[in-house]
Amino acid sequence: MKKPAATSFVPDRTQENLLLFSVFFVAAPHLLNLGWAIVLYFSLMAAWRFASGYRPALLPGRLLLFLLTLSGAALVYVDYHRFYGREAGSSLFLVGLGLKLMEMRNRRDVYLVVYLAFFVALTQYLFSQSIALAVYTLAAVALLISVLIGLNAGPVLSLKTQFRMAASLVAQAMPIMVVLFIFFPRIAGPLWKLPDDPSSAKTGLSDIIEPGSVSRLALSREPAFRADFEGPLPLPAERYWRGPVFWHTDGRRWTLPPEQGRNTVQAPAFSGPAYRYTITLEPHQKRWVFALDLPKVFPENLAQTPEYLLLTPQNVGERRQYTISSYPNYRTGELSPAEREQGLQLPDRPSARMLRLVERWRQSSSDPKDIVNKALLHFREEPFVYTLNPPVIRDKPVDTFLFETRKGFCEHYATAFVYLMRVAGIPARVVTGYQGGQWNPVGKFLEVRQADAHAWAEVWLSEQGWTRVDPTAAVAPHRIEQGIDLDRQMADHEVSFSPVGRALADAAFDLHDW
Repeated sequence: MKKPAATSFVPDRTQENLLLFSVFFVAAPHLLNLGWAIVLYFSLMAAWRFASGYRPALLPGRLLLFLLTLSGAALVYVDYHRFYGREAGSSLFLVGLGLKLMEMRNRRDVYLVVYLAFFVALTQYLFSQSIALAVYTLAAVALLISVLIGLNAGPVLSLKTQFRMAASLVAQAMPIMVVLFIFFPRIAGPLWKLPDDPSSAKTGLSDIIEPGSVSRLALSREPAFRADFEGPLPLPAERYWRGPVFWHTDGRRWTLPPEQGRNTVQAPAFSGPAYRYTITLEPHQKRWVFALDLPKVFPENLAQTPEYLLLTPQNVGERRQYTISSYPNYRTGELSPAEREQGLQLPDRPSARMLRLVERWRQSSSDPKDIVNKALLHFREEPFVYTLNPPVIRDKPVDTFLFETRKGFCEHYATAFVYLMRVAGIPARVVTGYQGGQWNPVGKFLEVRQADAHAWAEVWLSEQGWTRVDPTAAVAPHRIEQGIDLDRQMADHEVSFSPVGRALADAAFDLHDW
């Protein structure tokens, strides 16, 4: 039996313009969430479709549409290096929506565009769950419903009548929405991680670090681990939980050395009191055990890399406990020739303005400690901003961040600082892990969440060995002294600190106390 042909789509100019406006209205909040290339691509598709409404000959043929599809997929992959996850998945939906506009030929295609727009509206909640966004989404849904009403009614109904009917339907649905919100069981954790179970849980930290790789965790309540201390808690400035250490960079991404864990570990000289605690590690499908910096005593089934990261024999696929003793005061051993070479590696010749900046520091003093302090003072006094929403940088990220945008999260500051130290001839590397933790007064333990993920730097000084330097403390000392206010941070979608003792954090900051 012959399949009936799809109903031809005879465009009504008013209805099609309403559709295009509604789709663009739905996608607009992603201007704040996704890369500019993705948003520009979608905007170009929408504008192209609008122009083709007046000149149908502008609509692309099959070959051009195929090339547009490949270019859209390539944009997503270039931006995020994958097609899944919060940003990449949302970008793929937005690109698909733009492409569907271009191939809209019949009534079925129009329905698909509207339904895909509903999904794009839903992806907004992967980035924010604010009341303002909820109100905005209701308006977007009302617009899309008015499009469906007009599509089915034809020219019989005026736009005013369509809007009134759509608003009435949304208003009737709101009581059900409120009931479901109050009584329907809500799933703990972010929606985009479902389905989730202990065997598939993942740590937010990755085996690469690049702009955005840490800041994307700043709104996650998921636990990373808990620490039960046998004695007093470490001070906030001592709560650095050591994770992967990065040496090599191509100018944008930092990667782990392939030989990690195979070389001899130089035993540090420890001093002062130790902290003894039990780590309860959540499953994260990596071998990393996040210990308070720097671990000395740990279980025999754990290995230690030359960078002092603890490793399990196999990936952590279920909750595990380890009892560890750590010392906040230590001196590491001598620097090997291989480590010096790794610690000074640069992908290419630094820019002229970066060389001039470092040379000014060198002219005042050749002491590495003084140069480190000059760099911290530069971050402290220049108009740098600590933010979850830095502008997207395409080319020369370190140079552009240091001299143009000056807005970034901890990974921006740590990688830029390490780069500057290497230009100055001081061996340096990037350390990732967690900083801080929230005290649980009922369970009497310190809980560290994914939102506490952090990146800092280590420089090698002849008197001290590898020394922690956190440039974030120069720009935003509240982050270290007070920790984050996650509830407010999730509501505002911007960095927020605990209000307690904020003035004390400013007074306590000292460039020499790294």
